[in-house]
Amino acid sequence: MSQQYPPGGGPPPGQQPPYGQPPQQYGQQPQQPQQPQQPPYGQPPQPYGQPPPYGQPPQQYGQQPYQGYAPAPIPAQVVEADAYERTLSLLGYLWAALFIAFGVGNVLYFTPSINDIITRQGVGGVSFGLSLAPLIVLVLPFILMSAMKSSQFVRFHGKQALLIGAFYLAAMFIVGLLYLINDATVRGIIVGGILEPGVKVVFVGLALLAGVRAFYYRELYRAPLVGGMVK
Repeated sequence: MSQQYPPGGGPPPGQQPPYGQPPQQYGQQPQQPQQPQQPPYGQPPQPYGQPPPYGQPPQQYGQQPYQGYAPAPIPAQVVEADAYERTLSLLGYLWAALFIAFGVGNVLYFTPSINDIITRQGVGGVSFGLSLAPLIVLVLPFILMSAMKSSQFVRFHGKQALLIGAFYLAAMFIVGLLYLINDATVRGIIVGGILEPGVKVVFVGLALLAGVRAFYYRELYRAPLVGGMVK
């Protein structure tokens, strides 16, 4: 007499399933083996058992490959500061901005004046010297940084205002060397009409931006170009 098998295959009734397989319910379809997940479109599959390239972590089964993204910028730290500390910090930046915009000349000066040199098309023998008067831009920030050591807020912004003034003087010194070029167009238009005003605008903008962030938002804001040097 022939044995009857349940629909869908499987062992006859009353017979144990193969070792390691769960018992199958009557009328239940046998489970299909899972297919391996295909790699993302456009990427070749990684051979089985082959280690990943050097310097890359092993890829987990079914895990999408890592795509790098630029890290989000870290916001400026906000600290507790009263109105007195915020006002002192703002004054340090305003001092630097005003002297850069109106009161500070070039640390490198020429004799005769640069206008005379351009008019006569001088070719050489230009005497020049250094002026210490522009260093006044550093006075108030240095006082704030030194006198308010107990205040992290004022000390931080005083040092940053000092660095803004120092970097401005260094930039103007480099620009002043271009006056030695024997070309009236370079000296009168490019240097005197573009580079010097451009340097002033950049550093005045840095000082005002840092002052606003310090006074209104109580931030230890690090200004571009100089903020990375402030501890």
